[in-house]
Amino acid sequence: MDALGIPEAHILGISMGGMIAQELAINHPEKVCKLVLCSTSSRWNPSKEGSRIVSAMERGCSLEELAKAYLTFRFVHDYPIDYIRRDPTVVNVYTADFVKENMDLVNHYYHRFRQNPPSKEGSKRQFNAVKECNTHGRLHLISAPTIVLHGKKDFVFPPENGSILAEAIPNAKLVFFKKSAHYLAEEMEEVIHVLTEFLL
Repeated sequence: MDALGIPEAHILGISMGGMIAQELAINHPEKVCKLVLCSTSSRWNPSKEGSRIVSAMERGCSLEELAKAYLTFRFVHDYPIDYIRRDPTVVNVYTADFVKENMDLVNHYYHRFRQNPPSKEGSKRQFNAVKECNTHGRLHLISAPTIVLHGKKDFVFPPENGSILAEAIPNAKLVFFKKSAHYLAEEMEEVIHVLTEFLL
């Protein structure tokens, strides 16, 4: 922001980006007009399924091994098995119904991921950074108007993480999306409506 000459801005962070956004709001409050935290947490608090997936990724396991790990997710029986084997990451970022109804979009996601895969070392560093994050005891320092958006079907960071954030951040507003997983894609029109109302 300094390099671009941007003194302050609305900040939106999703997942790990939400953790980074919390640190920005805590350490540089003068730079944050309004804060939007999506599908994130104040500390490492995933589902049991999510923990297994991250452990597998940290070991640098194969795509096939990841697929087997993802089979433990609650909604996985709704997915075509061959699709899970091609890209198991979709299981926890989209719901099964969304995949069935939006195969073109999900295939686009899949091809982009395969064309530009993250390195194993980069993935390990990312997961380590997420696990080491802990803003919980400092959330009361966030002074920017804040809204927390979370999907009820999020299996990366279960929805109670959204409640924890909203309770700890002064005057934060919490909005749950009942049909949405980690990316909130299932109810994006409503997400945009909520964001627009909050930011304007």
